Amino acid sequence: LEEEDKFEETDVNSEIFETEISDVRIDNILHIAQGETKEFKNKNVYINSYIKCEGNLIFDNCALNYNEPDTPDEITLDDGASLIIINSKIICKSIDETFFIQGGKNNEVILQNCELHDCSYFINLKSSDKGNKLLIDNCKFYNPGEFFLKAGRIKDGYITSVYFEFSKIIKQKGP
Repeated sequence: LEEEDKFEETDVNSEIFETEISDVRIDNILHIAQGETKEFKNKNVYINSYIKCEGNLIFDNCALNYNEPDTPDEITLDDGASLIIINSKIICKSIDETFFIQGGKNNEVILQNCELHDCSYFINLKSSDKGNKLLIDNCKFYNPGEFFLKAGRIKDGYITSVYFEFSKIIKQKGP
């Protein structure tokens, strides 16, 4: 494994061990039915197709790669669905004016302990009577685009302990 493919973790006995990261390519439509949970853990995930989520989608300790040129990719959250991304690195490969995460009504979106690189048109949560829940906590944003987040009515929303760094200009058009 290359150095980038290893993570060091400490267990309760303070012994260091390595977690191997394997590749997963989503090249066909992935459907997560209502009541189901799909979890990706310790993966390099290449999203090259649509993900339709009616249930719960979790990425834990992953590297998410999206917006490869000329590939369709989008996570669509149906009403009541949730998306949780924790301890992960999110990398946008190119600018696409379609939002990567499209919300419905009464969604829960959590980004916690993540690094986001060059992400534009990332989250679009629509307004709903019940509202959506959005939590962005302890995340680092490197060169986020102007249209990173579009949110309708948020019932519970927190953006805490975030870091922004702008070291290059991301060329994009407005919506």
